[in-house]
Amino acid sequence: SKVSSEDAAVILCGGWAVGSERNARHHEKRVGSVSKSVKWTADIAYYLTLTGQASGKQHHKERPRWKPPASGIIKLNVDASFSPNNNEGATGVIVRDHCGALLRGQAIWYGQTANVLIMEALAVHDGVRLACDIGLSKVIVESDAQEVVKLWRDRNQNRSVIAPILQEIEELSGSLQSFQLNFVGREANEGAHLCVKQATSTRRRCL
Repeated sequence: SKVSSEDAAVILCGGWAVGSERNARHHEKRVGSVSKSVKWTADIAYYLTLTGQASGKQHHKERPRWKPPASGIIKLNVDASFSPNNNEGATGVIVRDHCGALLRGQAIWYGQTANVLIMEALAVHDGVRLACDIGLSKVIVESDAQEVVKLWRDRNQNRSVIAPILQEIEELSGSLQSFQLNFVGREANEGAHLCVKQATSTRRRCL
């Protein structure tokens, strides 16, 4: 049968204490009383058990995962890639329903663009355009580009380099019954991250 972590700690510490005292007596060194050895063993075993429990909790920390939308709402996850060496990049979009079923995937290559912020904004734009093209009505778009999401929410107060793209997103989303653009961590956006890699300079549009 398996030994509990508490019992294992007591056994190991007790064995170490007995072995240490045996060596001490063998080398004619002074040893403590039996009661002190028992107390030391119990104390160390207790602290080792607490340390093991805390360590176990840290190792079982769950990674953020993609969450399905409510019934009747379609979720689009978008991502972008950008190469500063040649100013080229791509956008990726995956479309899933409330059951998590994949409805559509798309990747588009862009031969010339300015920076990664513009590419991330274009990913949102391409996602909203795809939603309109395939006749969706209630849409949530998720992006791991936190700056783009912030600029979208502050678009009426602040001007930015992506302002023209945000304006187009606003016009496109106006035809939808409901629209949200939310930030999500990279771990929960992995599908779109994999999708964007499908487009290349020789394979410019993938469905």
